[in-house]
Amino acid sequence: MSQFNEPISLSALRKGDNQTVLAWYKFYQPKLSAFIARRVSHQPDIEELTQETFISCLRNLPSFSHRSRLWTWMCAIAKHEIGDYYRKRYAKKVLKLLPLSDWFLPNFSQSTDQVNTFETELANDLNEKMDHVWQKIGHYYQELLQQKYLDKLSVAQLARARGKTPKAIESELYRARQAFKNAYQEIDD
Repeated sequence: MSQFNEPISLSALRKGDNQTVLAWYKFYQPKLSAFIARRVSHQPDIEELTQETFISCLRNLPSFSHRSRLWTWMCAIAKHEIGDYYRKRYAKKVLKLLPLSDWFLPNFSQSTDQVNTFETELANDLNEKMDHVWQKIGHYYQELLQQKYLDKLSVAQLARARGKTPKAIESELYRARQAFKNAYQEIDD
C-alpha cells in the first residue's frame, strides 16, 4: 500500500494532479470498500458505491474544511451515498410490489418506455419525499436510525456509544421511528 501524506498531498489533490489522485485512490480504496461492505452486502453494489464515493469526494473537495481528517470526511460522504443507495433500493422494492399497470395505466398496451418513465418518475418522487422526511426529523433521529438500521448497531452498542442505558435508547428509537412515520405521513398528505 502506498503512502498518502494527507497535509502535503491535499493541495495537489485539490488541483487534480493525476499522480496524487491515483495515490489517494490506491491508499483509501481498500479501506473505503471495507467500510462500505460493513453496510452493504452485494459486492457489485459495494464496488459501485466505492466509485460513487470517490467521485463525490472529488466533486466536494473544495468544500472540505479541515474540521476533520480526510478519512472521516470521506466516511461521511460514503454514508450519504449508502443512504441514497438504500432509499433508491427501497423505492425499487415498493415499485415492484405495486401493480403499476393495474393501478395507474388504464391501457396496458402502452409502450415499455412509457411504463419505465412512469416508474422512474415515481421512484424519483419517493426519493424526494424521503429526503424531506430525513430533513424534517432532525439530525439526532437521522443518526440514530441510520446507526440502528443501516450500520446495524445493536441497542447495547448504541447505548454504550451514547453513554445511555439500553432502555433509554429503545425509547429514543421508538420516538425516532414515530417522528419518521409522522414526517412521512405529513409529506404524503
